[in-house]
Amino acid sequence: MTFKTEGENFILNGEKVFLNSGEIHYFRIKKELWEKHLIAAKDAGLTTISTYVPWAWHEPKEGEFDFNGSTCPERDIESWLRLCSKLGLKSILKPGPFILAEYRGAGLPDWFFEKYGDEIKMHNSKGEKVNSDGVSLFHPAYLEKVHVWYDRIMPLIADYQISNGGPVIMMQVCNEIGVFSWLAHQADYNYRVKAHFIGFLSEKYKDIEIINNLWNKKYSDFNDIELPPDGLVPYLSREERGIDHEWHNFWRRYYGDYLRMLTNMIRERGIDVPLYHNLPGWIYGNGFEFPVNITMYEDLYREKSEIIFGVDHIPEFMSYRNLHDDRIINDITRAMQGNKPLFAAEFQCGSREYHVVTNPRELELFYKASIANALTGWNYYMFSQGINPERKGYSGSTFYWFNPLTPEGEKTEVYPLVSKMSRIIKTSEKIIVEAKRKAEVCVLFYPPYYATELERPVDPGCGLIFNYSSIRRPAYFDGLLKVLQVLNIDYDMADLYNCDPAELNKYKQIWAFATDEMDRKDQIKLLDYVEQGGNLIIYPNLPDREMSGQKCGIIRDGLKIEPGGTDFIDSPLIDIIGYKDIKCANPQIVYNENIFKESEIIAINLNSKYVDFQNPMELEKLLISAHG
Repeated sequence: MTFKTEGENFILNGEKVFLNSGEIHYFRIKKELWEKHLIAAKDAGLTTISTYVPWAWHEPKEGEFDFNGSTCPERDIESWLRLCSKLGLKSILKPGPFILAEYRGAGLPDWFFEKYGDEIKMHNSKGEKVNSDGVSLFHPAYLEKVHVWYDRIMPLIADYQISNGGPVIMMQVCNEIGVFSWLAHQADYNYRVKAHFIGFLSEKYKDIEIINNLWNKKYSDFNDIELPPDGLVPYLSREERGIDHEWHNFWRRYYGDYLRMLTNMIRERGIDVPLYHNLPGWIYGNGFEFPVNITMYEDLYREKSEIIFGVDHIPEFMSYRNLHDDRIINDITRAMQGNKPLFAAEFQCGSREYHVVTNPRELELFYKASIANALTGWNYYMFSQGINPERKGYSGSTFYWFNPLTPEGEKTEVYPLVSKMSRIIKTSEKIIVEAKRKAEVCVLFYPPYYATELERPVDPGCGLIFNYSSIRRPAYFDGLLKVLQVLNIDYDMADLYNCDPAELNKYKQIWAFATDEMDRKDQIKLLDYVEQGGNLIIYPNLPDREMSGQKCGIIRDGLKIEPGGTDFIDSPLIDIIGYKDIKCANPQIVYNENIFKESEIIAINLNSKYVDFQNPMELEKLLISAHG
């Protein structure tokens, strides 16, 4: 038997399949109930069972490993895998090092933190230990113990992978490593990080004078460079934002190097199944911050690594407020990761919190929408409720609520829904896995606008009109993208930062969310698209600088258009394309009437100033929108 990925599909024994998986944690279920849970999962139509493999659980004391239940029956992972195989169920394993999963220490052993905690923990710029489960990922003490863990767990997994006749078809590489900095809004300032940062900059820029010119510095050597500040220190200038842009770029390389290193370690130890890493990001029923987490892994997408990226789909509830979120998350992930399967690695099936009660009817709507929104696989999280081992769970003994199965393996009102969805998948599987979107409209995603997990406040000295982190949610995620879905206007999404210009020319219309900052090469792509006859809608601004802070008005110069200023109006309204008193956002970019004919004006604000126009100059296919 074989299992692999090919393009956007999972391939089992040469056939495209929808990966229909459910999460059951063997370490949170009594061993005598394992078979009951697995039989119920199979009866519900699941083909695959996913579970974490906690390092802390299997090495409770340093150097003492248990994989056969000698110290505790629920550590007998070999029996678990043999049982999956006996029942004809495939397996996904997630051996960390980090697992998170509301497990104390995120899956790293207590003895490890007791022995190395002060040294290996993330530190802030003052040298203080950060209150987080995160560690400095390239610290020698951490990597030494990860090697030992992998030396023990990877050969075991290899024995049970599908190429050796076992059930294991896919494996996760660590888990959500960017979440620590994102949640704490805090980078790691461990002294080893500085050496990595300097190496990153010297490789990219070669000459220190380039850095001096960009950042208005007088460094004599790359080793003079200091790390950017953390905390709430504001950006005081364009140059400071440019420095911080490179700081974010560096973390993408840092995570990329870490996960590529783990990938090499895994392959060296005999693992040949597909590998994936999970992207966190839904926050209390909304996914508008998810793109921040997607961009954290930018250095691993496409040909830069073999890793597939699994998305979280945890809406908690379904309403008008978040009906569009899963589609947007899917689209951005597809645009960035390229030709790889779209897999919901944590697909809501229950609730992490008791007060968030899931409704099977809402879940059914969400499940069907997720299929329509291009998923080619999912993993119900959680399929079985669990009980935390003593002193191992974050909050109380119970892990997850309102799942298809209780810890005792009893079926709940959600179980029939999973069975129903399995029947739908089985009946329509070929249609689902072969489906392709056909759209003439493309919405662009620009990763730098979401590289903000460490962002600081903005001082007026930056000279910004639009700070993308402030307006991207209302203008883009919950604005344009939501409106297109409500109006049932189909569209593709492309990653402007990485796409080939030829990729854009196949679309009749492109929407581009643009602020003050956009790199030269990307401004050129948009201008070229217009010059090739494309219809471009760009809003709310025309960029006047690169992400580095350097002046760059390629689009402005190419179109011979310079904004005349800004209006900030209390309770702003505009008249646009025949519609009166339309609510809009502040500020509004206004344009002088001498740059275009009156017939080209499509929107006027309360001060009778022009804020939207089309067909400027000789270029026939451009719409500038400045009302946000």
